[in-house]
Formats: sequence, structure tokens, C-alpha cells
Amino acid sequence: MKILAYSRLNVDRLLKGACIGIAAAIGLFFLGWFLFIQLYPWDRDEGLEISSARAHSQSAPPFSYEAIGTGALTLNPHATYGWVSEIARDLVIIAYNSRPDIPQKEASLLVSLKNTKEQKHLVNGKTLFLDPVKEGEGFVFSEAPQAIWVKPILLDQGGVLVEVGRKLGSLDAPHSEEKGQFFVQPNPLGLKSAFSSSLNFAHTLKGARAWGQDQLVQKYGGREYQMAKEKYKLEFSQEGSSYACFVSSGDHLVWNGEEWKVAEADESTFGHPVALVKSASIKGIDVSAWDETGYYPLQLNLVLEHPQKFSGKIDGMPTALRLRTATQVSCLLGKKRLILRQGDWALKTPSGWRILRKKEDIERCLSHRMRGELLIFDKLEKEQGRWVFKGNLFDEMRTQCQALSIPIDPEKKTSKTHRKRKLPFATKSVLPLWFFFSDAGVS
Repeated sequence: MKILAYSRLNVDRLLKGACIGIAAAIGLFFLGWFLFIQLYPWDRDEGLEISSARAHSQSAPPFSYEAIGTGALTLNPHATYGWVSEIARDLVIIAYNSRPDIPQKEASLLVSLKNTKEQKHLVNGKTLFLDPVKEGEGFVFSEAPQAIWVKPILLDQGGVLVEVGRKLGSLDAPHSEEKGQFFVQPNPLGLKSAFSSSLNFAHTLKGARAWGQDQLVQKYGGREYQMAKEKYKLEFSQEGSSYACFVSSGDHLVWNGEEWKVAEADESTFGHPVALVKSASIKGIDVSAWDETGYYPLQLNLVLEHPQKFSGKIDGMPTALRLRTATQVSCLLGKKRLILRQGDWALKTPSGWRILRKKEDIERCLSHRMRGELLIFDKLEKEQGRWVFKGNLFDEMRTQCQALSIPIDPEKKTSKTHRKRKLPFATKSVLPLWFFFSDAGVS
């Protein structure tokens, strides 16, 4: 009986000790959790500590490439880790093809290496292999697969995200690879070295002049020229001749080898210099142009020309008007008498006024290939019993217009009168009498 009592007493003590231990453990756990919550620096910027393994993770980033390089995501290639910084220091993105007629996924980039100064044309997103020369002495381009590769990716805002990678161990082990990335902007010095101004298309574009809206199109343009009413004009001069293009914001111009012209919606501009009208307003016309490579855009800001005050010169006004029919008049323009019919266009050329009746001449006049003051005869109206000439007179660039309303004086008809016959020897002066009796008067 004593042994049983003794054993029961020991078991009670053991259970009591175990309960105390469990309670102490639970108390210590809650105490530790409380201290952890109180003492842990929750307000610390976790983004400042990025591990090397995380920076070179093979998985794709959880955000779009377009967000890289902006705001808090700005990347400094020289602050990247290890071998990635060596590539970032040696690889130079000189320029990229920014032509508006080239899709971004097909755009090419011009890259080089500081070590060799060699330049390479690379399609957006294509892999380029690098071969290290010596440790710390840079890289060279390689056509054959190498352990180190780069993949430039063009972003929407014009920057370039460069993905880099290197294979660890054998090249035949595709999974033993380490990756990284950095963000760069094209070389500003390269962008400033635009294509040579001696090129014909660049020289012509740089000499362009911007003009306001065409008053002729606004007054007489029908449905065919409805879209041109709000357009502005770019005037080009080349080898003694000139022409103009009607443009508005978003229009494309293409160089056809001889001159600039507005590209049609479905017209291919590939392989030709191209220009984009970024904006056209009363403030001016902003134009960007590219050569065939598209690497170096030319930026132009053309202020609208201010024509001289137009008041209708004397030699531009028809004078000595004579009515011929209800739709025809004859008049003096300059020193030349012309017969104008209702709807006629008369252009002042260096050789004098000329009536434009051929379709080709009117089209050349509209595009300013034929320049000069323009007179348009609208109609004849009868006001207060008198015929009145109605029309419009435009200045040379047709940015100003003067309405004409000139009364036609009725032609005075001279009546036929019978003239008295004069004597054969009748003179206006009376000869003196001594003339008839002198020797001079006797023959």
C-alpha cells in the first residue's frame, strides 16, 4: 500500500511540473511576440535592400517594361551588381529608329562598344552575343553564340531596357544561367548629330517657310477641298522654283527624290526620307524629319510668315471696264487689255497678267508653282441701274483677300455729224494784203 501511495504522489508532481512548464512556454511565446511587434522597424524602406539574387532573378518582373526607368524605378547601370555593371559601362545605345512609319517591334537600334568603337545595327528585342577580351578590358561583338548575351528592348518613352545574361558552366546547359537588366537612354551626343544638311531633302526642308490658311480655298474650295480649309501651308524653294504643301497636325510628308509631298493614307514611305507634322497652328508649324535609317531626327520649329499689309495695288485692280455681255467684260490689267468671262482666274506673272483656263494651270496655281497676285471674276450684278463688277483679289501667298465691287460706267456713244467742207486754201490764219501784191505772191 505504501508503494502505491508513493507512486501516485510522484505522478502528481510530474503532471504539476509539466503544466507549469507549458504555461511558462506559452507566456514566453506571447512575450516574445509582443516584443517583436514593438521593437521591429516596420517603417523602414524595404526597397533599399535588394539582394543580388533578387536583382538577377530569372523570373519576369511583375510590372510592365514601360514602368522601368521612371520615378522610383529609375535604374543606374553603374550601381548594378558585379558583371552586369561591366556590360553597362561598355555597351552604348547610340540611337534607335524613331520613324513614325516603322512599328516599334520592327525598329532597329544602333549600338556600339566603348572598347572597340564598333557599331552594330540590331533589331528591337534581338539577342546580341558578347565575347570578353580580357578581364576588365571590355567586350567585342560576336556572331557565334557566347556565354554572355544582351537583348536591348525599346520602350514607349524612348528609353531602352537592356536584358543581359551569362551561362554558368557549359554552354550546353541551358538552365545554368544568370540574368540581370539595366535601363539606358540613347546617347544625347549621337542624337544631336543629325544627318548632313547638304543632303537635298534636308536642305529643302530647312529652307521651308510656314504660311497661314489659304483664303482662296476657304472662299472657293468645295467638297473636294473641304479638308484643306483648315490646313496651313509649307512653302519649299528649290533651284529657282517653288511649291507648297497643305498640312495639318499628324500629316506625313515623303521625299520622292525630287521634292516633298503629302503622303496618302495607304502610301508606303519605306526607304524614303519622311517628315511628320507634329503641330500646325497660328503659332507655327513643328516638323520632325528622318532619313532612311531613322536614327537622327531633324527638329524644325517654323514660325508663320507675316505678309506685308495688302490693300490692293493699283496695277492689280481692273480699270477701264467695258461691258460686253451679261457675263463678259473687257478691262485693263496693268498695261494689257483682257476679256474676262464669269469665273475666270487672272494671275499676275512677271510677264504680265495671264488668264488661267487650263486645268493644269489652275493646279499649278493652287500649289504655288505659279506665283503672283490672283484675280477671280465672280459675276456681274446690277445695282441702282448700273452694272457692277464683282470678284476677289488675293495676294501672292493667298493669306489675304480683298473683295472687289467696281461700277462699270456706261459707254458714251458719239453721234455722227456732217462736217463742213473747208476750202482748199482755207487756213486758220489770215494772210496780210501785201502778201498778194508782192513778188512772193505772184508766181
